[in-house]
Amino acid sequence: MRPGLIRSPPGGDKRKVACVTTETDNEAWARDHQACFELTPLVEMRGSERIQVGFNVDLYARFPMEKDRGEARVQAAVEVWNHLKTLLETVAAGGQGKARLEFDQMRTAAIMRQENKLQPEVNLRARVFHADDYFAPVTAEERSRLPSLEERLRALGLRVRNW
Repeated sequence: MRPGLIRSPPGGDKRKVACVTTETDNEAWARDHQACFELTPLVEMRGSERIQVGFNVDLYARFPMEKDRGEARVQAAVEVWNHLKTLLETVAAGGQGKARLEFDQMRTAAIMRQENKLQPEVNLRARVFHADDYFAPVTAEERSRLPSLEERLRALGLRVRNW
C-alpha cells in the first residue's frame, strides 16, 4: 500500500482523513521494471497489395544489468520475459472477438531504443490477427478496440512507449 494525500472529507468536515490507495503486484512490478508497451500495425503483402492483417504488440522492461554476466543475467532476463508474457496473456483474456495471439521467440540479448534513451531492455513481441483467416484485413470496428487494449495494459501499470 502507498499512502495517498491527506484531505478533508466531502461536506466541509474539517477532520483530516488519510486517503490510501493500493498498488497491485503487477503495477509494482511494472514500475520496478519500467515496463512499457507499443502497438503498431501488422502489415503483409498479398500480391502487390499491402494489407493490415493485425497488430504487433511490443512489451518492454528494464534488462537485469544488476545481475552478474552470464547465466545469472540470462536467467533473470528469461524471468522478465515470462512475466511480460503473463501480463499480455492476462490482457488478451479480457478481449473480445476471435483473434489469435502469437508470440515471437525470446531473444536473450538486450535491445536498445531511442524512446528509452538507449537503456538495455527485454522485448517481448506478439502478433494479434484473425484466428480463422490470417490475411483478412483489419476492420474499422477492430481498430476501434485498440484503446480498450491500451487501457487494460495501462491498468496493469505499463506505460505507453517509455518511462
